[in-house]
Amino acid sequence: MAGYGDGPDVTDVFDQILCQDEKSLEAGVQEGEHDGALAGYAEGFCFGWTKGWEIGMEIGFYKGYSRRALDHYATLHSRTGDASPSRKVQTITSLLEILDRINLSNVKADALSDDIVLARRKFKQIFPGIFKSRNDPDTSTSF
Repeated sequence: MAGYGDGPDVTDVFDQILCQDEKSLEAGVQEGEHDGALAGYAEGFCFGWTKGWEIGMEIGFYKGYSRRALDHYATLHSRTGDASPSRKVQTITSLLEILDRINLSNVKADALSDDIVLARRKFKQIFPGIFKSRNDPDTSTSF
């Protein structure tokens, strides 16, 4: 006949029941960390894609507009017969050199952000009426 001490200890059973909330909390924390990491990765990917698209569109616009303007000013320059290129042509050429230097494959490079800022400034200098920052309020509209 089995004695009183031969079966499972009653405190072990109650400990399992009482510690269930701690186990559930730990499982919830692990699940939350996992879900948060997945959500953060997805949100970061979307944010990176959007910002990359915006920067790519901006640089593409600068390149296209500058090349077209360079062709226009070069044509005007050739009609006048001057031997030296105009200041505008030289400035547009330097802008295109900056834009060609921008390499979007290494976005962690400090030079990338410096070159983008430099290209924005140079574009605003050459074509002041074209550039309108997204952050600038529209002063032509009044309420």
